Amino acid sequence: MATYFFKLSTFMAAFFCLALLLFPYTEAEALCGKPSGTFRGPCFSSSGCSEQCRSQENAIGGACYVLACYCHYPCH
Repeated sequence: MATYFFKLSTFMAAFFCLALLLFPYTEAEALCGKPSGTFRGPCFSSSGCSEQCRSQENAIGGACYVLACYCHYPCH
């Protein structure tokens, strides 16, 4: 019974180490949002909002929040 737990813990440790090597943690840049100045009407499509923010407002992207389009920018 003890060898089973030893093998299992060894396997889990090896799996965890492999996962860290394959998927290293990278700190994501914080994003801030502000209402779009060019999007008109209620926002039902985050993809449309995001495209508008990228093309017209030089934002990283955008998304709908409570029917309004908010553009995402790096926080300073």
